[in-house]
Amino acid sequence: MRVQRLFRQARIPLLCSALALGSAIFPGCAKSAEPDPDKPLVFRMGIVDGETSPVYAGARDIAENVERNTDGKIKIVVVTGGALGDERGSVELCSQGDLDIASAANSVLTNWIPEMSILDQAYLWETEEQAHAAVDGPVGELIEQAAEEKLGVHVIGYLESGFRDTFTTTPVTTPEEFAGIKIRTMQNPYHMAAFESFGAIPTAMAYNEVFTALQQGTIDAAENAVSNCLSNGYYEVTK
Repeated sequence: MRVQRLFRQARIPLLCSALALGSAIFPGCAKSAEPDPDKPLVFRMGIVDGETSPVYAGARDIAENVERNTDGKIKIVVVTGGALGDERGSVELCSQGDLDIASAANSVLTNWIPEMSILDQAYLWETEEQAHAAVDGPVGELIEQAAEEKLGVHVIGYLESGFRDTFTTTPVTTPEEFAGIKIRTMQNPYHMAAFESFGAIPTAMAYNEVFTALQQGTIDAAENAVSNCLSNGYYEVTK
């Protein structure tokens, strides 16, 4: 299939819960519950991607660097495959202090920070450098401030997914050929509106249901980063 480049996906923020950090250091009020200085401090990081994904590779590198640079005093356990909940759920756990570190796409964070939806417009960026400049500059500072004020979490870094592309089971070589195509999108009004303008039928669907839906013909197409197409095996169905 010909790949249609459509969206620039904003880099995925890693969120660190200040409350969770406090509870990890001070797990109880009783003196007997004080942390053992001889034992490493262990944090959990939840991601929805599997171990074949670039997001996991980045999370693993973070964990390895933290352990090495703290001489093993701080360890990060990366929990993959959405075992701790989907992106929204893990952000909520992080905000409540029940999870130390979570990753979430820009679109998910718009549930609490609606202003971030401006980053979900199709064709917003022409180059990676433009997108990087936005989240590494004043826009990123506003996001960090809002995350702390509205969620009680700190943005500690970004993982990049790359441009969003379209993968289809039927040939799509022109915008007109999107007419009638059932395509999975995130539950995101900007994504859905873009495909509706092409005549497609956008369908919001959970990330881990996409492969089976493509295979069974429930949907004709999906949109995501090329790296996610590879790590999730979409190419086996969309060719």
